[in-house]
Amino acid sequence: MTKLEKAVYKTLFHCFDIKPEDSLCILIDRANRELGQIYLERALKAKLEAFLLEIPSLDGRMSEPSFKVTKIVTQFSAILTLTASCLIYSNLVQHARHNGARIICINQPSQE
Repeated sequence: MTKLEKAVYKTLFHCFDIKPEDSLCILIDRANRELGQIYLERALKAKLEAFLLEIPSLDGRMSEPSFKVTKIVTQFSAILTLTASCLIYSNLVQHARHNGARIICINQPSQE
């Protein structure tokens, strides 16, 4: 197992404490597509209900994903965001938390 695979495993099953009954949404932007795919493959390997959703890159700290994206994402019990923009204070995260979802936001600034 590579270091990246170990980190993905630890993030999902130790930090996030994903359980078989959880539904996982992995929210990515284009810059993080490859990393999102690795998380998705690991989740599917563990036979989890997992979904990868790519959104357009957001500009600036105050940008918000669309209402449609928020509506989709808030249906999951666990949400992992892998985006260049910070979503921790977004309406999306606030709505998801209100619905009882567990959320991890990992920000990786775009190299583009």
